[in-house]
Amino acid sequence: MLYSVGDFGWTHKHFQVADSITLSHVCQRWRAIALDFPYLWTSIRATHAKGTEELFRRADGLSIQLVVQGTIRGWLKDICAERGSSISELHWFSTPLESGVRDIIELPMDAPNVERLSLSRHAKDASRYRASRTVLQRATNNVRYLSLNNFDWLLANHFPAVTHVVLSGALEVHNLLNFLRNCPQLETLVMRDCSIYDPPPGPPTVQDHLPRLRRLSVHVGRFNTLAAGLRYVPYDRLNSTTEIIMDSRKVDPNMRFTGFHNMLGADAPMGLASSILQHPNYAAEPYARLFFKQSTADPTPRRCALALFSDRGGVAFRSLSPLDFDYVSLFGGPGELHAVTELWIDGVDKRIIQLYMIIHRDLPNLHTVNLVHPERAEAGPLGMFITNMRMSEMALTEAPRTVRLIFGSGRVGLDPGVDQGTRVVLGLVGALWPLGEKTSRLILRGTEFSPEYYSRLVPLMEQSWESVVTEVSDDAIPLPPQVQADVEFPPWEGW
Repeated sequence: MLYSVGDFGWTHKHFQVADSITLSHVCQRWRAIALDFPYLWTSIRATHAKGTEELFRRADGLSIQLVVQGTIRGWLKDICAERGSSISELHWFSTPLESGVRDIIELPMDAPNVERLSLSRHAKDASRYRASRTVLQRATNNVRYLSLNNFDWLLANHFPAVTHVVLSGALEVHNLLNFLRNCPQLETLVMRDCSIYDPPPGPPTVQDHLPRLRRLSVHVGRFNTLAAGLRYVPYDRLNSTTEIIMDSRKVDPNMRFTGFHNMLGADAPMGLASSILQHPNYAAEPYARLFFKQSTADPTPRRCALALFSDRGGVAFRSLSPLDFDYVSLFGGPGELHAVTELWIDGVDKRIIQLYMIIHRDLPNLHTVNLVHPERAEAGPLGMFITNMRMSEMALTEAPRTVRLIFGSGRVGLDPGVDQGTRVVLGLVGALWPLGEKTSRLILRGTEFSPEYYSRLVPLMEQSWESVVTEVSDDAIPLPPQVQADVEFPPWEGW
């Protein structure tokens, strides 16, 4: 009975009213039960007066999810004048196959308790819209989630309670900044297929107009623009997470970041990371942790990530395509990663090795490499990577002083019950045979270690490493809470 009614920027399920009606027509008993269960009638498409009014009546004052398309008719205004206070979600769509100049829909209806509001432009709507206006007669004090899809204008309403906003379209910087000033409690901003144009002259502002913003996600489509105006969004970058999402992978090493346009087919131009990190916030306190997360081969693949982060926030570049050596092109020149002291890698494979071999040369202060879930990696690439880190002449730079292996749940050891991946990893770090000259310090972190691990395996590994330290902990990567997925807001997937 539940079906999706559109992409508003968050998960929205809508009851198929026809199914509810079918239930009520099975027999008199079922009809009585259906009519006595108001929740069945709380998802309403306002298509005609009589049916809409009847569904409002059957919902009996419960929170209503209302979907409207096109012009707000007089009969809907009359219904809302009496029952509009029960509307908690309101989703409006423009009509297709129209052209010319149109007024922006004002939604002149009584719905003062709307918490989730979305306005969406139909894919076949060819109209040009006049300047921005207010909606819902300015009664938007209770809106918490707001989505404006495929428009080139922003609302002038005040949104004192809004915490999550989704935007798409071509947005002028001054209009964007004025809109954001009307959202003082904003925590998460998602900009999907957006371009920002006409940035103000001079350096970006350092003043924080959005003190509560902790997550900014920008989706960079293949033929869309990513403007330097992103640097002018006024939020506390060091205590927030900025996320750049790319459709494919694709960093183009032949296309430099020019500030405004990215129209040549690649997802991101060379030096994109550099342009973002030039903001005064980052220059004052550069990030010391670098994070590689390789994409998975699961039926539902997760995005890979290259990120810089601290205990308070970070900057991530994410794509469904695997990390590769060309991601180095995100950085424009030498010296930009000199502040990095820790490298975290989730998913070692041949591509990660290539990326590490190139980027390691620009990490002169790197002292710790952390391998997350090494038991899931293929033995060949993992063994090659560990050998590379131990032998500085292969890495062409000084080897990291510490290598940490962070195992997932499960016992670490060689006794029965330990998974094969863990056994392979222990062999690669000298638990079965010496690896040669002692280099670096080895740390193994896991939730549980077998008695044999302490009595037999640690002494063997100490023959290959300067020291071996065991950490018992449930923690994997110490990512700040700002990067974790938001269960109630799927557009923010987390790293």
